[in-house]
Amino acid sequence: MIIKNGTNTSVSRSEYAFLRPLLSIAFGAAVFCIWGLGGSANAQEIGAEEQEILDEIIVRGRKRVESLQNVPSSVSVVDGEDFERFGGRNLRDIEFQLANVDFFDQSNLVNNIVSIRGIGTNTRSAGLETGTAYYLDGVLLNRPGLFSLTTNDLQNIEVFRGPQGTEFGRNALAGVFFATSGRPTDEWMYRGMLGSGNFEYFETSHVVSGPIVKDRLGIRVSYQEQAREDGYIENFEGENAGTTDQVAARLHLTWAPGDSTTVELIGNFAEDTIDFNTLENFVQENPVFGAQYGCEYPDVATVDFGPPFGVFEFPCIPVPGPRTIAVADPVFQESETSGVQLNLEHELQNGWTIRSINAQYDNETEFPFSLAPGPQASGTEANFADDAKQFSSELQFISPVGSPTGTQWDMVGGLFYLNEEVVSNRVADFGAPSIPVVDENGIPTGEFLSLLGQYGSQELDSFAAYVNGNYYVGDFTFNAGIRASREERDATQRQEGSIQFFVGRFITRLSSLKEDVVTGTLSVGYDFSPDVKTYAKWARGFKPGGVNLDSTGPIDTFGIPAAFDNESSDLFELGLRSTLNRNLSLNVTAFYQIYEDQQNTILLPGSPQADPSQPDGNIIVNIGDATSKGVELDLRYTPTEALNMSLAYGYVDARYDESQPRSDTVAAIDAVIEGFAEGIAGSPLPYSRRHTGIADASYVFGLGKAGSVMLRANYSYRSPAASATANSGVGTDAVRNLNGFVTWTSPQAAWQVEMWGRNLTDETYLLSVFGNSFTGGAFGGSYNAPREYGLRVRAYFD
Repeated sequence: MIIKNGTNTSVSRSEYAFLRPLLSIAFGAAVFCIWGLGGSANAQEIGAEEQEILDEIIVRGRKRVESLQNVPSSVSVVDGEDFERFGGRNLRDIEFQLANVDFFDQSNLVNNIVSIRGIGTNTRSAGLETGTAYYLDGVLLNRPGLFSLTTNDLQNIEVFRGPQGTEFGRNALAGVFFATSGRPTDEWMYRGMLGSGNFEYFETSHVVSGPIVKDRLGIRVSYQEQAREDGYIENFEGENAGTTDQVAARLHLTWAPGDSTTVELIGNFAEDTIDFNTLENFVQENPVFGAQYGCEYPDVATVDFGPPFGVFEFPCIPVPGPRTIAVADPVFQESETSGVQLNLEHELQNGWTIRSINAQYDNETEFPFSLAPGPQASGTEANFADDAKQFSSELQFISPVGSPTGTQWDMVGGLFYLNEEVVSNRVADFGAPSIPVVDENGIPTGEFLSLLGQYGSQELDSFAAYVNGNYYVGDFTFNAGIRASREERDATQRQEGSIQFFVGRFITRLSSLKEDVVTGTLSVGYDFSPDVKTYAKWARGFKPGGVNLDSTGPIDTFGIPAAFDNESSDLFELGLRSTLNRNLSLNVTAFYQIYEDQQNTILLPGSPQADPSQPDGNIIVNIGDATSKGVELDLRYTPTEALNMSLAYGYVDARYDESQPRSDTVAAIDAVIEGFAEGIAGSPLPYSRRHTGIADASYVFGLGKAGSVMLRANYSYRSPAASATANSGVGTDAVRNLNGFVTWTSPQAAWQVEMWGRNLTDETYLLSVFGNSFTGGAFGGSYNAPREYGLRVRAYFD
C-alpha cells in the first residue's frame, strides 16, 4: 500500500488481480470492434436471420425520445423493471450496474453522498448544494432527503456524466440522475411482489394501472415497502442496530382533453426510518481524548479540560470492529417526504411541443445520535434536523426532431425557477446544566446550560434560461447550448455555544449571496455508419456557493467564514458508440475535467481548550483546483436469445492540483487551509475510486410447458477511496460484491419465484468515513451489510 500525506494514492498489486479478466475482455472487445469496422468477410457472411438483435436502449432525459447510441454524451440507462428484478432497494444499488458512479453512505438519510467520475459532495450542511442533480419525472429534487422517492415503480433511470446545464433547468457539475416512473397503461394491469429474507427482511410492492375513460383518463397507483426488523450491527449495550423501514407510494393521473394536449397529476409520499448510530466503528484514535481508547470497556476515562470546564468523563469505546457499537438507547433516523406535481403538455400544429412542469415538495429529516457510546451516554444526545420545502416551475419549448434529409436542425429551450426554504437545527443535549455561559470576552458569567445549538435557515431563489440545439450536415451533427443562471440566497445563523468548546455563547449572523453565471456546451458528432458513431464535446458547469449553516466551530471566532464561493468545471470528452453484428455493442468514452475552486469540508485540528488561538471544528471552504481524467467502457453481448452478458469498466484519476485555495478567513484558519492545500497537492479527491468494474451475465433455460429458469450473476469491484473530510487522512475500503439470482417463470409469464443473494461471499468493507470534531478529531463510519438471502414471488396480470 502506498500512502502519501496520509491518503491512499494507489492500491496494492493484489488488489488489481480481479481486474485482469475484465481488462482482458475489454481488450478483446476492442480488437473485435476494430476487426468488425474493417469489414471482415466472416462477419458479412453471417445471415441476418441467424443474428440476435440487442434491445434498443431509449433515453428521455434530453426532452425527446432517442436511442442511447445517438446521444453525444456519456449516458448509462438502468431499466426500472430490471432494477426491481435485480433487487434494487434504494438509489445506492444502482452503482452495482454502472461504472464511475459511487455511493458512499447507506446509513444516513441526511447525507446521500454520490460521486461521478471522482467528483462528490458531502451534504451534511444544509447550506451546501450537491454536485449531482436528481430529477424524478422532470422535477428537480434539490435535497438529499428527497432521493428515496426515486425507487418506487420506475420505468428507467438515466445517468448523465459531466456538466449538463444547457439541457436541464438547473446545472449539475458532476452529472444528472434522471428517473422516470411508470405511466398509466391503455389496458388494466396488476403487478405485485412479496418477499422475505434473513435478518427478518420483508418486502412488498404493488402496481395497479389502467384507463378510467378509454384514451382520455388513466390512473396508476403504486406502493412499495421494505423492512429489516433484525439488525446486523452488534450492540454491546442493548438490541442490535441496523433495522430499516421504508415505505413509498405514488398516484399518477393522466388526462387527455384533446388529441394534442396531455395533463398529468402526480402525488408522491415516502417515509424512511433507519436504526443506525453514527459512532459505529471508530477507525482512527482520537488525538485529544486518546484515553478513551487506552482503557478497557466498560471502564470510564476522564479528561481534564482545565478551568472553567473541569473534568469530563467518557466511557471507553469497545475495540473497533466491523458492525459493532455500544449504545444504551437505540436512535432512529427518520425522513418523510410528500409532494405533488402538475405537468401540462401541448403539441402545436407545426410540430413544436410546449411543456410545463410544476411541483411542490416537502421533506423533513431527523438524525439523532449519542454523543458518546456506552450506558453513560443515556441522556447525552444530539439531533440533526432539517426541514426543506421547495417549489419549482419549468417551461420547455421543444422543436420537432431534425435530420440531414429533412429539417436540418432541432432545439430545446426552457425557463426555470426554483424556490427553496431550508431550516437546519443542530442541537446537543447534555441532560443536565453543565456548560458554562461566557460573555464575548470569554469570561464565565456564572450561568450554566444543558442545551447547545446551532440553528440555520436559508431561502434560495434560482432562475435560469437555457437553449440547446443541433444542426445536421451530411454525416455530421453540430451541437451548441448556453445557459444563464442567477442564484440568490439569504441565510440566518444562530449559535448557542459551540459543541466542541463546551461554552455557551449567543451569536446571530446574517448572510446574503447573489451569483450570475453563464455556462455552455459545444460538440460535434460524426457517423461512420448507422451503427458506428463518434463525438467530441466541451461543456462548462458550475455549482452555486453556499453558507456554513452548521459549522461546528464558533461563528464569531477565528474568522470562520459565513459563506463560500461557487465552483466550476470544464469537461472535454471523446466518445465512440458502436453496434456490431446486431448483437454486440461497445461504447467507449474518454474524458478530462478541470475542476476550479472546489468546495470541501475540512477539519480544523486545533485544541482551543489548550490554546484558544487554535481553531477547531468542521468548516466548508473553497479548497483549490483539481483535475479528473479517465475512461468508461460499456460492453453488451447477446450471442443467443438465452444468453445476455454485459461488462462495464471505469477508470478515474481525480487529484488536487498545486494551487492556493480561496479563503476570506483570518490567519489562524488560513494557515491550516494553506498548509492543507500544499500537503494534498497531487493526492486523490475525496470519494474518488480509481477503478470500478461490473460484470453481469444471465442465461435462460427453457422447460417447455413448465416455463423457464434464469440464472443470473452480478459482480462489482470498486477500489478504495479517500474519506468524507478532505484532510482526514483516512478512507474507505475496496468493495467486492457478488449478487446471484435463480428465477423461475411460469409458461404465460404470470408468475415468478426467485431465490436471491446479496454479498454472497460475505465480504466486509468500510463504506463511509466521517470526521467528528466533537470528539477531537476521531473518525467513525459504517460497514456494508453481511451476506443476505431470501425468496421473492411476483405476479403479473393484465
